[in-house]
Amino acid sequence: MISQETKYFKIAIEGESEENTLCEYNYDILKGLDNDGHVETFLEKGFGAHYYLQALASYKYTELFTSVDLSRVKLNQEERNAFISVGVLGTYGGIDMGLGNKGNGWQPMYYSNSDQALHWSSETYPDAEDVKITLAVKPQSDGSVDVVGWYQFLDDRGEEIGTETLTYNTDDMFSVKDGYAWCRFYRFVSLVPRIDGNDYTDGSYLKNVTFESSQLYNAYTKTYEPWGYASKTTAYCWLVEEDNIDLSFSRLTDKVSIEHLK
Repeated sequence: MISQETKYFKIAIEGESEENTLCEYNYDILKGLDNDGHVETFLEKGFGAHYYLQALASYKYTELFTSVDLSRVKLNQEERNAFISVGVLGTYGGIDMGLGNKGNGWQPMYYSNSDQALHWSSETYPDAEDVKITLAVKPQSDGSVDVVGWYQFLDDRGEEIGTETLTYNTDDMFSVKDGYAWCRFYRFVSLVPRIDGNDYTDGSYLKNVTFESSQLYNAYTKTYEPWGYASKTTAYCWLVEEDNIDLSFSRLTDKVSIEHLK
């Protein structure tokens, strides 16, 4: 795979035997230049293979939409949690808001890296074949900002079998000007060890994750704009542990498979 930059890291895992103390990781930037170290600040070393795609940062983009075909997803977790997620960065932090799986099925969830707020829905949707996710950033009259995620779960006939809404309110994550928040939307796929650093070739996999019809809402023009890998709305795309990831793109679709081979 041709990339603009590849870097390697060695991390010692404290408390393990000598033969397991050294893990080698790499990251591969597929789109965007990291001259300012932006990508490097998001690398999660020792947290398994993962894929990220980030949009341009702007006041004008206020909402994202994507659809995930759950019918194709294959999962063998071992001692890992799986994530198929979107999220948004503000000036002073960010929040993941998507789907997580701790071993009991896919659940709506969010995690804020500014205050470590973590929330898992009590509902799982084992019969869902597809999920449509909308994530919006909504400045409030009191100066705070709501990040709102809407989930619509569909069966194999395309009929709705469940909906959920998650809301996270913050007063210190976003810069707001003229009613719009400066932000950068993103999406990612990851398979994270439940114990930090236990990133072994354990045979775990998360295959055939397909984001479809991804779009960003431009509040200035009141239109939805394409948000694929090659779209002008996309600023960065990178892989961590690229040898453990299979990735393909079409216009508004990205298909991701992660496998930690034994």
